[in-house]
Amino acid sequence: MRTSTYIVPGFPPEQWGPQVDQFLTENGFKRQMYKGMDVWKKGTGWLAAPQIFRIVNEGSRVVIETWIPFALLPGVYLGESGLNSAFGFAIKGGMRSILKVLIGYINAPGALPEGYLP
Repeated sequence: MRTSTYIVPGFPPEQWGPQVDQFLTENGFKRQMYKGMDVWKKGTGWLAAPQIFRIVNEGSRVVIETWIPFALLPGVYLGESGLNSAFGFAIKGGMRSILKVLIGYINAPGALPEGYLP
């Protein structure tokens, strides 16, 4: 799997979890199982390519993985592409914006991030 992974020193999930859940839900993401992993997923098919965020708490840090599967046919996926590749650049722009907000919630609950992505 080719994902983009971001490791964020974070607060406990009790402090940021509800805001992250609400934010992703408001942006059309649904929590579901994907290849045995608990992820937030939005979109299906060619016109609305799936966008996936996986957020894992690891004690004093939080790992955020994000990717889009690329399809041969609608619903038939050949692999994944992280945010750093050129494939699906239009979709990934929106995902980068969402990632900035997620990092902001985890770093400082209730506050939007400023500046660059790590």
